[in-house]
Amino acid sequence: MTKKKILFAIIICISMIAITVGIVWGYRIYRREQNPYWQAAKEIDKVQSALQEVDEDWKLESISEVRPFVIKGPNNVSINYYCCTTTYLNEEPSELEGLNKTALDMAVDIGTLENRSDCKVGSWCGVQGELDGLTYLCWTVSPKYSCVLEYTAGTIAEKDIFHMPESVAAENASEKIENN
Repeated sequence: MTKKKILFAIIICISMIAITVGIVWGYRIYRREQNPYWQAAKEIDKVQSALQEVDEDWKLESISEVRPFVIKGPNNVSINYYCCTTTYLNEEPSELEGLNKTALDMAVDIGTLENRSDCKVGSWCGVQGELDGLTYLCWTVSPKYSCVLEYTAGTIAEKDIFHMPESVAAENASEKIENN
């Protein structure tokens, strides 16, 4: 009789542990499915799988993300600062000459800018142009970071706009976001 009670207690304990593990596992899956980064990763995987069905040579090279910052000034003037971060999945280029057009195009289509002119933004290559009444100043800091300033022409002096990139470090802005 005692052996039956011990065996019964062990079976109950194992059952309770299995139920607890199942509940915790299910909750983790539920939370993961609610995470927007997980959902994005699933969508990326679907696209990559579909392309690989057509041709096995398709490989996901990089993921770019745009983080917008709205900066308000006096007289209700605002500047939108977009920090474009590119994560390279295979091999990060050691150096990038010119603009990271792929990342910048996520904030503004550089090809459609009117009155477009190449320029220097600090020591970096940049481009400035207008679209729909707004002026855009775009530059690439490194293969990983690119930046876009969006503002209404005439609301802030041109020399001040070109001074801002010297003060704004893309790495610092991204680190602040990631730490929050």
